[in-house]
Amino acid sequence: MLPNTSQPSKSSEFSHIHLLIIEDLPDNMELLKLDLQDQLPGVKITEASDGVEALEKLRAQDFSVVICDVLLPRMDGFEVLRQTRQIPHRDTLPFLFLSALNQEEAIKKGLALGAVDYVTKPYDEEILAYKVRNLAQLKFLQDELRRTQEELERANRFLAELNDEKNQMLRLLSHDLRSPLSGIRGLARILQTDESGNPETVREFAQLIENSITNILPIVDELTFMSHFSAGQLMKKQCDLEQLLQNVLNLLDPLISKKNIQLSTKFDSLSLYADCAKLLQMLHSLILPIVENAHPQSTLRITTRASSFSTVLLHIENDNTAISDATITKLQGGKENNARSLSPLEMSFRLARLITQLHQGSLEIEKSGKNVIIQLSLPANVTNES
Repeated sequence: MLPNTSQPSKSSEFSHIHLLIIEDLPDNMELLKLDLQDQLPGVKITEASDGVEALEKLRAQDFSVVICDVLLPRMDGFEVLRQTRQIPHRDTLPFLFLSALNQEEAIKKGLALGAVDYVTKPYDEEILAYKVRNLAQLKFLQDELRRTQEELERANRFLAELNDEKNQMLRLLSHDLRSPLSGIRGLARILQTDESGNPETVREFAQLIENSITNILPIVDELTFMSHFSAGQLMKKQCDLEQLLQNVLNLLDPLISKKNIQLSTKFDSLSLYADCAKLLQMLHSLILPIVENAHPQSTLRITTRASSFSTVLLHIENDNTAISDATITKLQGGKENNARSLSPLEMSFRLARLITQLHQGSLEIEKSGKNVIIQLSLPANVTNES
């Protein structure tokens, strides 16, 4: 989201713009700074007096726009641009030449090297400011596009890994299911043809059938679990985080009321760009086991807040839980790969952790005495609507 510049404070209207000015003459540097600060209130300016110093600063930090003279000591502006394009993530940095050198060949050379503009001195300060502002907006959009592409690549890699795991699971299913199902069918046929009606035999066979079903259910759980991630890419849109949490709490209200759990909530009005269906599933997978393991008359606290422009935090806390320290330790590892070895509680947290990872977030759980605390951080394009 571009910073709001419709009715900003004049002193900080362009504080989101950070310029690198490369100019060797102090008087020219001072005049240029004054002109830009007058036209772009709040703009941040970093100075460099030659090309070598400029490259050091370009390697150390990012800028919105570079304004560079051509004739510089130690390294001219053309070489600065050429080497800047070789610095990681500086290949599209808007580069504007501002020089008294107004020869056609120099202008052509600068533009051919990748400069987005070439302004000759003397310049019109208002026009220069417009150019800088537009270039800064271009840089912001380029950065947003790069971040979106990187997020999609990470999500695709993660989904590919999950898909490989699912395919491996499917390959094992026929073997894993065939043996217990064949056993159940054989026992059922024996019971159907057994004319003795021996109660002891019936009880024995019933126990064998139950044991076989017990072995089958985790396999079905694993397949069901993996099916959550078979739909491909995340279907992102604006999600009302407070409404999603209220939906989960409404679903769990009968259990909360039955256990007489005291519910304390404080929700900031936050809109989160995410896959709303998976986010709802993740929130349910986090809160349900906490409620199920909460002792009667305990307190459940849930809060949300924006910790920065691009991050929201969800805090879930129950002051009297039955979740053991050993389970918390296992959940903190977050490295379980086989759902068949997990309890229902651990399965829920595994699902929540995977959905969190798909959204490039982080999930932490800790316990102090009888108090269990979950901290969820979700970075994405977040806007505070309050």
